[in-house]
Amino acid sequence: MTKKTFGWMVGLCTWLFKFEGYSYKARALRNAGKKKEFDDYVEKKVNMLSDAVEKKAGLTYTVEGIENIPSSGPVVYACNHQSIFDTTVVVRVSRDLPGFIMKHQLRMIPLTRLWFSFFDCVYVNRKDKESSHKAYETSVENLKNGRSMAIFMEGTRSRDEKHKLGKFKTGAFRMAMEAGVPIVPVIICGTSKAFEDTGEIESCIGKVKVLKPVSVPKMDFDDLEDFIEDFREKYEDEYEDIFEEVEKLNK
Repeated sequence: MTKKTFGWMVGLCTWLFKFEGYSYKARALRNAGKKKEFDDYVEKKVNMLSDAVEKKAGLTYTVEGIENIPSSGPVVYACNHQSIFDTTVVVRVSRDLPGFIMKHQLRMIPLTRLWFSFFDCVYVNRKDKESSHKAYETSVENLKNGRSMAIFMEGTRSRDEKHKLGKFKTGAFRMAMEAGVPIVPVIICGTSKAFEDTGEIESCIGKVKVLKPVSVPKMDFDDLEDFIEDFREKYEDEYEDIFEEVEKLNK
């Protein structure tokens, strides 16, 4: 483990312990029924942590297309997945703090579990059909109640050297269709260079591009699969151009 990686991990633990202290104020605001103050406080603190985590790692990135995020109303932020840093990137880019659909193992981490509950994150065990169905229903309910949701469409991080996009799962699209909200496609490139590519924390440059929102009309499952495939092809064309651009930036 390099000195930089060790320092980043120590910093992360320190920040998380600080958040345990912040949680007392957050709970007090929520228990007092001060919804706006609660939401503003949680969003401010989560953005602060995301900023600190990225800066300590030396991760910088440009953002293009931010104007494509609708100015009001919940959305589904639909993203590819390269790195552990992708969650902080989505937090920093989104107009409103979204809830994330997360693997169930993260529920076991005491210092993060409470904060995830503050912004309606949903846990899912993809090997358990009942868990997946419950996570889906909760996410749709969150959207109907005004909470945007973020989901990594491939279901897991891309692992190969070129970070080729995996198959897009149906969850993001079914959620958007049932809740009647748009999908906001978000392309994330370069974050893998901050850790995944070497297994050590490294400074790097990435790029994020927000594409125009997409409405998902009511349709049956076969038509939805065709819709997703067409969506993926357009997304991949943009992704490959950005991937090549980021590769050059990091040489």
